[in-house]
Amino acid sequence: MIFAALFAALAGCSKRTWDDKPLQAPQMAYLPREACPVDLGINQSLVLEWDYSMGGNVRYQVIFDREGGDFSRPVYALLSDKAGVLPTATVSSSLLKSIAKLAGGQPGHSVTVIWTVRTFKGVEFVTGVQEGSPRSLILTLPFEVEVLPETLTMSGTAVEGGSRQMDHLLPVSQVKSSVITTRSEEAFCSFVRMQAGTLTFTDDQNRRYSLSAGGNIIEQEGETAAASPVPAGVVCLNLDFKTLKWEARTVTNVWFWNRPWGMGITFQSPMNYEGEGVWKGVKDQFFITWDADPDHHDSRYYFRVDYSDGSGERWGYSKTDCETGTPMDSDPGFYRVYRFLDFQDEPWYYAWKTRNDIEGRDMKATATVTMKGEHYLHTIEFAERDGE
Repeated sequence: MIFAALFAALAGCSKRTWDDKPLQAPQMAYLPREACPVDLGINQSLVLEWDYSMGGNVRYQVIFDREGGDFSRPVYALLSDKAGVLPTATVSSSLLKSIAKLAGGQPGHSVTVIWTVRTFKGVEFVTGVQEGSPRSLILTLPFEVEVLPETLTMSGTAVEGGSRQMDHLLPVSQVKSSVITTRSEEAFCSFVRMQAGTLTFTDDQNRRYSLSAGGNIIEQEGETAAASPVPAGVVCLNLDFKTLKWEARTVTNVWFWNRPWGMGITFQSPMNYEGEGVWKGVKDQFFITWDADPDHHDSRYYFRVDYSDGSGERWGYSKTDCETGTPMDSDPGFYRVYRFLDFQDEPWYYAWKTRNDIEGRDMKATATVTMKGEHYLHTIEFAERDGE
């Protein structure tokens, strides 16, 4: 009984001694090393490790701050493993992405974040370790947007009309006998006239973006509008939120292409940009839709596009060949416009044929192509040529 009482007394004294130790910071941080690079695109957790505190029964918290910060207002804080008991903290890749963004990181770029340990005992706490400065991490964010925009509006003094709702991108088909009718979910496109000025993009979640001169899409934090790096002129502007890249190609010419059956001659008429993604052109000579063969009562047409980089497109019909008997007025899809490479060796691919009600006549044709909205569309109207 005497020994039992003595052991209990010693045990109680030992416990009180441990609890009564003064609060101490851990001696040092162990892992990861200073300026450790972390690629957040591989979705791998990071483990932070430091020495136990000799200050009794304590809890730990890891705190993160911007480079140069003093942890008085950290960007993020979390308990260590096992509800703050262990001197380790397992930080998921998704949480590191959030910390990087809170520290000012941009997709596709690196940002330096500093971290240290805050040690608690009751309501008391001490920040840092006894040996060494706060450790730093170099966090590299992948090119990604966690939730893709569903809508995107461009605005600013650089934009034609001050504002434009962008459309989901309709890709250019680069394979003969193939048409792309499905628009992209992650990319947007606009045919628009641009000039020097400010440019901002706003999505359906009220996130704001600007464009860098290096071709990157940057999410903005403030309300200040950035200067536009898009070249002046009528451009095809593409923004891809999967890669967070943008590109703009200047449209130098849009042609109303026409080849009457049996004449063996191709005609091209320049089209004028009317604004708001619309071009209009008039073909007032040799738009002939007759031939001795009754099966040749048509005149093929489509639209050709030249870009300043030397590339070209064909804006045309959804099928390789337009059948003469196609019920044009009863099929609204007949007038839809799709994008193709300009196959120079296949001049009639994806061409429309003129309507049967003008067969056997030499007409004046006025064509309009509208490259905006849910569907790209065109119209063609016919009239007698002046003085005939």
